[in-house]
Amino acid sequence: SVDDAGVNYKTIVALTFSAVFREGLETFLFLGAVGSNAKPSGLALGGLVGIVLGILFGFAVLWIGRYIKSIMWFFVATTTFILFIGAGLAGYSAHEFEELGKPHSYKTNAPIIMRPMWDISECCPDSSGPGAVFRAIAGYQDKPTL
Repeated sequence: SVDDAGVNYKTIVALTFSAVFREGLETFLFLGAVGSNAKPSGLALGGLVGIVLGILFGFAVLWIGRYIKSIMWFFVATTTFILFIGAGLAGYSAHEFEELGKPHSYKTNAPIIMRPMWDISECCPDSSGPGAVFRAIAGYQDKPTL
């Protein structure tokens, strides 16, 4: 059937298929690039976990969507999450720019902007566990600099 805008179900199916296919192809290419030095079993496990979590997330969105009176709150929550990811990426890029000047700054008595403000690497390291996850998502650092 065709609605007033001239859109039928085949168009919606084609659009959805092309979007999902594109994302799947991107994932395949990224996993291929990342996995060139990884064990095949680890890659398979990571891919399987990603597929299962994607399916569970899809069902969760459908289930929660039945109880949301206004879709605005869904978009507010996802926008806030994306803003946190963007802030983490901006913080990480600033950190990488600092790393460019580190060898020179150590020779010249390290200015205060390069010195760590605090060090919580003993209790909450950013190299393993939850710290590594937060570092990947939001740019968490156990020894942040100014």
